[in-house]
Amino acid sequence: MEFSYEYLWEDGVKFKRPTKLPAPEYVDALMNWAQNLLDDEAVFPNKIGMFSRGKNVAAGFDTDLHAGVPFPRNFRDTVKTIVRRLFRVYAHIYSNHFDHICALGIEGRSICYLLHHI
Repeated sequence: MEFSYEYLWEDGVKFKRPTKLPAPEYVDALMNWAQNLLDDEAVFPNKIGMFSRGKNVAAGFDTDLHAGVPFPRNFRDTVKTIVRRLFRVYAHIYSNHFDHICALGIEGRSICYLLHHI
């Protein structure tokens, strides 16, 4: 049994409307998009810490300074979107290239990864 799926890419920048892409281009667009999000400190702050008004909990002394930057309100939605799109690539590889996975002898590991993400 063979399934045929069509994935449309939209990133709001280069592809403002859902655009059909061949699998390699979709994967490339996804990886670039995800990397740009991971590099964006407004989305994934790298200076996180404990926050308290008037007291720096992490340092153990009173201060008006914060020890880091909070995550944005839409952080959970952003992460869900990244994971959902990455899972589509994983599903594509698993469903369309399983013979290659078997040839590499990693089918057991790939099934374990699949079950972990479901």
